[in-house]
Amino acid sequence: MSASSATLEAAPPRCGPASDISEISLLLPTWQIECLSELAQERGMNVAQLLRGMIREIVPQDEFSAN
Repeated sequence: MSASSATLEAAPPRCGPASDISEISLLLPTWQIECLSELAQERGMNVAQLLRGMIREIVPQDEFSAN
């Protein structure tokens, strides 16, 4: 397990109220969906949880919390 996978697994939920949530759609090749699904399953997550963890690593939430 890499350091980044440990971070994804240990990342606490940082969601605000339900009104702060938006839905996005992704168009990905089947092989990428299969890889994401397999990776998420290996970590005991679903694909949405995996992607939210990846986004948390890339997007600094502190910059947007003040808005």
